[in-house]
Amino acid sequence: MQHWSVQLEGWNALGSTVCTKLEAIKSSTVWMNVQHVALRCCQVLQADSDSACFDFLFRRPDEHWFRSCCTAHQCFLVDACLPAMLQFARRHASNTSAIFSISKALARLMTILNDEGILLSESDEDKLFDFVCSFWDFTAEAVCHECLAYHKILSSVAENFSVEFCKRMYSLLPNPTLVVVLRLLPTIAKNPLLLDWTVNEFRKYLKVDVSDKASIEAVLFIAKFCVFHQKANGSFLDWTHFIDEQIVVVALLSADLQIRLMAWKLMCDHPKVTSPIPADHLTLCKCFLVSNMAEQSPSARSEILAGLKKISELIAFDLSKNFADSDRCRLHVALLLESFQSSVKDVRSAVQLRLLPTIAKNPLLLDWIVNKFRKYLEDSLDGLETDLRPSKSDIADSCWSLNVVQMFHGEQYG
Repeated sequence: MQHWSVQLEGWNALGSTVCTKLEAIKSSTVWMNVQHVALRCCQVLQADSDSACFDFLFRRPDEHWFRSCCTAHQCFLVDACLPAMLQFARRHASNTSAIFSISKALARLMTILNDEGILLSESDEDKLFDFVCSFWDFTAEAVCHECLAYHKILSSVAENFSVEFCKRMYSLLPNPTLVVVLRLLPTIAKNPLLLDWTVNEFRKYLKVDVSDKASIEAVLFIAKFCVFHQKANGSFLDWTHFIDEQIVVVALLSADLQIRLMAWKLMCDHPKVTSPIPADHLTLCKCFLVSNMAEQSPSARSEILAGLKKISELIAFDLSKNFADSDRCRLHVALLLESFQSSVKDVRSAVQLRLLPTIAKNPLLLDWIVNKFRKYLEDSLDGLETDLRPSKSDIADSCWSLNVVQMFHGEQYG
């Protein structure tokens, strides 16, 4: 009996040893599988060129995401996934949908790292800031209670601020957007005497030579302010009396979209709708429309079309008052032709509603414009005959020209 008990204890010890080894083998196998999966994901991120390879981030986080995937990466998410996402954004910088998808994935990655308490290195933070400054071209507005929250905690953390940081913060106090534009200048405009003095003082700064972006933006805003608020003083001067024309030309050719739009709106906002438009101003309008109507931003196109409607109204009034001046009328119609030939539907609608009815009432201009549109219609139809598969825009060109010719033909023989 004692012999059997000793043998049973031996079998139990052997079984315990075997179970321990099996668990160790199982754990090592699982860890090898986890390493294999992470390594495979690492290789996929390096080779794949589709944003769908980052869809795994929207699942529940796994432990192996925060471990090493290979010898080159200490943490899979930080050392492998984050650089791959930034590299993907640089490769597809011109693809809006790709940048939108990678931005959502990047936001999800930052949420995961924040929940796990993982901090990024200074170099990784710089790369993220470069990504934000390169692709997120907008300004986030903060509501009042958020601003007050920052002021409440300011006293507790002010001791850790360096002298250089304080100097930089003080330099940002004269914020032109919040302080001057939204508060000070509208208040000044309500007082006629103060407004007259302000406009005269602003003129001193509008004749200076500007070279940087901030100076051009400031001069354009001041010029628009002077043009818009001069009615209180009984003046109706156009923008050429407040700003050098060369500065406006430089602004229209600027690489910054907002500066181009500011210059465009300055040209379109005339205080007196009965004032004629000079020929060189029409040339500037034509150049701006040709180079900017392809903007992808809907808000930018809306601002451009709003300015075009104002220009069309000025041209229409000028045509109605200068029927005898056929050369001047043809100059306006030349802008009209080049505007609707840009194949932009919104531009055509603005021109058709405001300019064409006025042109049709001009007896000296009617025959000439009908021949112009008929020639353009013939060219469009010839293009449709030679093209086996014409596009929708080509067909729309011909239909629109035919509509215009029929309208003018009815005015001519009606």
